[in-house]
Amino acid sequence: MRKTISKTIFFLIINLLAISFSLAQNCVEVSTVVANDGRIVSDIAADKNGNIYISQSPFGSTVMRLTPDGERETFIDDLQGAGGLEVDGNGNLYVSEFHTQKIKLYNSAGEILEEWESGLTGPAGLALDDEGNLYVAEYGELGDSEEVNIFGNKIGVIKNTERDTVQIVIRDERLHAPVDIEFDESGNLYTANGRDGKIFRYSNKGELTVLAEAQDDIHFGWIAYLDGAIYSTHFTGHTIYKTDIESGTISAFTGTGIPGSDDGDLNTASFNHPNGIESTYSGNGLYITETNVNANVNRLRLITLCD
Repeated sequence: MRKTISKTIFFLIINLLAISFSLAQNCVEVSTVVANDGRIVSDIAADKNGNIYISQSPFGSTVMRLTPDGERETFIDDLQGAGGLEVDGNGNLYVSEFHTQKIKLYNSAGEILEEWESGLTGPAGLALDDEGNLYVAEYGELGDSEEVNIFGNKIGVIKNTERDTVQIVIRDERLHAPVDIEFDESGNLYTANGRDGKIFRYSNKGELTVLAEAQDDIHFGWIAYLDGAIYSTHFTGHTIYKTDIESGTISAFTGTGIPGSDDGDLNTASFNHPNGIESTYSGNGLYITETNVNANVNRLRLITLCD
């Protein structure tokens, strides 16, 4: 009799866990914010007023702004390679200009306030720390073929107290075309190699270590930090990956691996060349850009996470 009761309780617990996991999966919704717009390609930044900024990549000249009421407008249209984006607490937008190697700062009206020569080859992702220092990832130079590409291995900083220059804080041969950078709550900096599946952590003590490494020819590009995890896009794998910063475990988060545009839960949603990724300002979700030039795909998607 006791064995029967024990078995009943055991299977009840298993069923409850299965239901709990299923609900956790289903409460995450993937939706399409903008179905198609040629200005949607690369990095994303969101401000406290609900505006979303999207850059047009190293091959484009514009930064688009999507307002809270859904209006789309060209915010900047004279860049030589619209790269990484970052918004400060005052609503000003930092932009890395890929081909001129400059970092530019614009106010909310689109007027340029400052600019810096970065000294980096192909500056890409940007990240502000809690003290207002701006960090810049060096992706490298894009050529006409694999043989003429020059891949970056540095990260620079514009210090809040020394805003006249960009200083190199990381130079390491293990970095191979780092695309993006993100901070966590403890002041640790993360970046991912654009040419392989390595994710690095630069600790607040100044030590660079490999946090995780994906296998099977997975390459990571833009990344986002949210609630103890690094989220990264695998462009040609049509999948979003999640890396736990404590264990370094990498797992597929969403995406079927087949190019598509289906909204829905994590198990059924599909993506077509996901590229840029950024957490929402409120921290309850992730924005993702998709771009497939051959299929005329330039979409903005949103993953809304559980409360």
